[in-house]
Amino acid sequence: MKKCPNCWNEVKPTDAVCPYCKEKLNRTFEYEAKLIDRSAYQNDKNLYVYALPFLFQKGLTYKGVSSRFEYFMGLFYLAVIFTLCAIYLNVLLPVFYLSIIPIINATTRRLHDSNRNAKDYLILLIPLMGIIFFFTYLVAETNPHSVYRDHIKKG
Repeated sequence: MKKCPNCWNEVKPTDAVCPYCKEKLNRTFEYEAKLIDRSAYQNDKNLYVYALPFLFQKGLTYKGVSSRFEYFMGLFYLAVIFTLCAIYLNVLLPVFYLSIIPIINATTRRLHDSNRNAKDYLILLIPLMGIIFFFTYLVAETNPHSVYRDHIKKG
């Protein structure tokens, strides 16, 4: 069975619309369902290719969750792009400005995945220790019972 990326309920593979939340199921929901099961994506090399497009595809929304894999692979690809732009094109600032909103939203979704609120950004105001605590929030395990995972409330 596959899972709806919106409400995480199991749906039939032939469903075009989730019967629970009425969300349209597109081709990316197979990928998102794999991200919950660690063993499902460890051997799938194609998922490395999808990490950066997902960072920007969901870049303007803060709702939902981002797995550790999706978040850190997206940041890794952005770091490679920043480095290449800085070395070869000398256009680091425009690339940074274009990607700051998707990075902030991906970080918010990563916090949601571990059942934390976006207000946890405020911990960064504490010098040094705030950065360490915030990083531990980002590398925390996925919480399958996160209230943000099912951001569409049922009945």
